[in-house]
Amino acid sequence: MHRAQTRVAIQIPANFSAAIRRRFIEPATTVSEETVAASQISVYPDYSHYFFAVFIDHHLMEGFEKFAQQVAGLLGHNPTSFGAPLEMITPPVYGTYRAAYSDLFSAGMIIFVVHAMNMIIGSFSLVRDRNQGQLERGFVAGIRPTEMLLSNIVFFVIPVLLQVTITLGLALFVIRITMVGSLANVFVLTALEALQGLLFGIFISVVSPSEMTSFVSCSVV
Repeated sequence: MHRAQTRVAIQIPANFSAAIRRRFIEPATTVSEETVAASQISVYPDYSHYFFAVFIDHHLMEGFEKFAQQVAGLLGHNPTSFGAPLEMITPPVYGTYRAAYSDLFSAGMIIFVVHAMNMIIGSFSLVRDRNQGQLERGFVAGIRPTEMLLSNIVFFVIPVLLQVTITLGLALFVIRITMVGSLANVFVLTALEALQGLLFGIFISVVSPSEMTSFVSCSVV
């Protein structure tokens, strides 16, 4: 069953239009407290999700400022006198005023995907070889433990770089996630995070006695 998610509740008084018009027309000294209370909109926000609440507050204040300027123009006043006494210089020095909500979490999601996926893949590499007896056969043939680890790392390097390339390509050129800076720096940092997840997964596979233990360890981490 679908459940609606309410982020904010707005309560508008029944005589709001008349009160806000009287508040604009009459001088501030003659407006009664009842008129002021009737011209105010009550907002009940939900701050359990902080970023949603910040965006809602920003758009409510921006919308009310535009509304006040429109009402002032209809009543014959100068609309700019009812705006905020702040001038936001455009374009901004860094970034943009119209940042998308997805831009706040896109970098973290990319790092999470490449790190978690490679950690899971690496955590099953040596465990599977040990259960199938390939490690014992390799040691009997004279392969050293360090060589066995290096062979697994080198074997996964190309798939890791390919995964990073595909992930960044989809995020930047298909989904159009905003990127500020050098693409080379983004690729290197993402590849390092992916390699870190791979190395951590291989470490889990070394100390885990079974594939189930390795999977549980990755889930806990």
